[in-house]
This record gives sequence, C-alpha cells and structure tokens, in this order.
Amino acid sequence: MDDSPDLGQLLIDDVFAAVQLPKHPRERRAMIRAIFAAVEGLLARLRQHIELGATSDLTPAELLALREKTYRMTDSGENRIVPAYQTLKQQVRSTAAIVNRLHPEYLIDFSESEWGKLMGSLIVRDRLMHPKTREDMDVTFDELMAAADGFDWFYGRVIGPAHVGLGEYVDKRYRASQMERSAQVAQSHIMFGPLRNAFNLTGQESTPLPLLDAAAQLAGQAIPAPPPDGDLAKN
Repeated sequence: MDDSPDLGQLLIDDVFAAVQLPKHPRERRAMIRAIFAAVEGLLARLRQHIELGATSDLTPAELLALREKTYRMTDSGENRIVPAYQTLKQQVRSTAAIVNRLHPEYLIDFSESEWGKLMGSLIVRDRLMHPKTREDMDVTFDELMAAADGFDWFYGRVIGPAHVGLGEYVDKRYRASQMERSAQVAQSHIMFGPLRNAFNLTGQESTPLPLLDAAAQLAGQAIPAPPPDGDLAKN
C-alpha cells in the first residue's frame, strides 16, 4: 500500500516548511511561491473532486468551466471545444458558485479583506515568476504577511468547507438513491406480487392463481366468471 502523502498534503507541507524558515530574502520568495503553488494545486484538486462526485448534476457550462474549456467557432463554421484561459480569481469564484449550487449552505463572503490580500499577493507572485529588474525579486515583510493571511483564509473558508459541503452533497445523493431504490423494490412487490403467486415464485406452498386472475389483480379489476355453457349457446 502506498503511504506517500497526496498532492494536497504535499502542498500544505511545503507551505508549513516555508513558514518555519528564517525570513531572509530567499526564504521570503520561497514562501510566496509555496503559497501560490498550494492555492492553485488545492483548487485544481477540489475541481477534480467536484467533477467526479457530481458529474450527473453539473450543467454543460459548469463542466466546461471546471475543465477550463469553451466552445469556439472555427472558420469552417464548426463548434469545437478548445482550452479557455481562466485567471485564478475566475477559477476560485466559478468553483465556489458551483459548490454553492450543489450545497447551498456553502457561502463565501468575497468582500472580506483576506480575499483582497490573496488577490493582491498575486502581483508579488507574478513579479517573482517574471522578474524584469533586481527589485522585482524583493518581498517585503508586509507582502509576506498579506500572502500568509490570504492563504489562511483561502484554505479555511474556501477549500476546507467546500470539501465538507461536497461530501454532504454526495452523501445526500447516495441516501436519496437508496431510498428511491427501496421504493422501486417495494413497488415491484406490489405490482408483481400477483404474478409471483400465479407462477408460484414465492417459495411457499400455495395454490397458484390462474394467470388471468393475476393480471386482473394488477389492473385492480376482477375477471367476471364465464357464463354457463347454455348461455353461450343462446348467444
């Protein structure tokens, strides 16, 4: 059995490890990179779980959004599914909207300051990933704390509750399907009980009903007794 940690655990471990390092410029840069690697990886993992757990209830537009795809018209007039770039902000907001539709108790207040800090820290991450000057590699203490606050909020308010809500949704769907299955089984016994008796499928010793009588019971009607031979002759 593979006991190695999954993607989510690895990403969280990297963030915690970066937090423990002395905050020299090199470690500050490492922490920013680790935070946003975790944000993007945890979000991708959540989106995969949504698709796996709720495929039958997702709209075509939601499925395309989760897969980062869209329709595009070609020069020949054909509609084709092609990759669609989404910003991190768009991915978070669309994912939250899908989870909220599946599990209405899942609510996120995007007006909270930590969400703004997380989005503001994207500028720092992008600056580190695409440096143009020496100063682009610098990370101030305030920038570091803003990124840390944003990540705490993202994990505690977006990722964690989303997995809980998705789990409750899947559990509710499972219970509903089991109840539906039980109702179908019960209905089949009501509908086909007479036929079971007619063919003596109950496993009990009984006098089988004539098939016409069994069919009549299905329709809730009684089959009239045939007239005497004499009456038949008269007709």
